[in-house]
Parts: sequence; structure tokens; C-alpha cells
Amino acid sequence: IAVAGNMIVDMLYPIAGIPKPGELTTITEDASKSIGGCLCNDIVDLAKLDPQMPLVAVGRTGDDDSGKYIMEKLQEHKNIDLSHVQVTGVSSFTLVMADESSKQRTFYHCRGGNAALCEEDFDWDKLDVDMLHIGYILLLDTLDEDDAEYGTKMAKLLHTAQAKGIKTSIDVVSEASDRFAKKVCPALKYTDYCVINEV
Repeated sequence: IAVAGNMIVDMLYPIAGIPKPGELTTITEDASKSIGGCLCNDIVDLAKLDPQMPLVAVGRTGDDDSGKYIMEKLQEHKNIDLSHVQVTGVSSFTLVMADESSKQRTFYHCRGGNAALCEEDFDWDKLDVDMLHIGYILLLDTLDEDDAEYGTKMAKLLHTAQAKGIKTSIDVVSEASDRFAKKVCPALKYTDYCVINEV
């Protein structure tokens, strides 16, 4: 299985409540750090479920402390092949504000290198996999771009994978926008499994 897409460092801040604009809230304890995003979350879960399963990560992370942290965490799992991860530029990160009263989380995201993930990052000649899982649509700027034939570059990528006999799976980020129909629907045509982390 290849897992592709967002590689993120999450900084979690427990807060007393979401303030209104111009107001203040209290961070109730020290921030904690973890890896996150579709690629990191899903490939680590798969690696833990079956340490013998060959897994391949396809993504971009930064040449910075956050990027090193992501790579170190993924390297803890010997069955994850990181040779298809590009380390360049700035890492993607998310500040997660966890409201202790409502139990809701609010996300402040910096796209970083994830925004540049593109079709050329997938070396199909070296990707010997049965399945490709990728996410998050709406958060991978280059792959979310329009394509005249397929609708989006993501849809074209998924079409290419299917044409090579690879099953495809997608995930979508939660977003308050009207982009779903334009950016997600084209990809569905070339998706075998749609597993959506969506409200």
C-alpha cells in the first residue's frame, strides 16, 4: 500500500474556550506535538496493524526541524519505505486549538511543502503497490488545480493509478467552502474506496 498526501506536524493547545474576535482565552496546559495529516496518520496506523505489511510513503516534508521530526517518527516503523518522500523547503504544520468546554477543535494550518505535491512526485516505475490511498483533497493545492480533461490534477493522478491496476482510495479535509463539488467530484470517478474524514 502506498499512502500519499499531507505530512504535518500538529501542535495541540488545550484552551478554556474559543474566544470571540478581540477577546482572550487561556491555554490551560503545555502544548503537545505529534505528526498528523493523511499520510502520517494512516501509514502509521497500517504499520502498527501489520508490522510485516510493506508500506510506501509518497509526499513532501520540509528541510527543517519539523521535517526531521516527521521523518524520525515514520522511521520508527521498519516496514515504511520513505524513499519516495521529498525533503525540501518548509514543513506543513497545524496549530490545533482544543476547546476543553465544547470538546471541539479548531485548526490553523500552514500548507508548507504539501502544497507542491504533484503528479511528477509519483514514480510509477518504482511504485510496486496494489493500492494508493491519498488525502487530503482540498488541502493539496497543486493536485487540486484544474485539469482540462479530468477535472482536477488529483483526478488525473487517480486515473493513472487505476490504469496501472492500482486500487485507489481518497480522503477529504473538512472545510467551510463551496469547493467540494468542483474539487472532490472529479476524483470520485477514479476512486475505488472513498473514506471521508468529514463532518
